[in-house]
Amino acid sequence: MGAKKLYAMYADGTKVGEYSSREIAGLLKIRQEIVSNYSDTGLLYKGRFLFDTVCEGVGKTRKEPLLKEWDEVRLRILTVGR
Repeated sequence: MGAKKLYAMYADGTKVGEYSSREIAGLLKIRQEIVSNYSDTGLLYKGRFLFDTVCEGVGKTRKEPLLKEWDEVRLRILTVGR
C-alpha cells in the first residue's frame, strides 16, 4: 500500500472537508492528477475550489497546528501560571 495524501478542499473560501485525491476526483468528476497539480500551485480550480495538502503518508499528521497550539499554551502557562 502506497503513501496516502490527504487534501483539505475549500469551496468559495469555506472548508468542505479533508479527502484523498481519489475522493475529491469522484466528488468533482475530475482526474486525480488535477487535485495534486492544483494543490502544488495553490491556484483555484474553476475559480472556486482550492486544494491544500494536509497530510502526506499513512500515519503522519500535519504538525504545524499542534506546534502552534503547544506554543500558545506554553506561553499562557509561563505568563499566568497553572
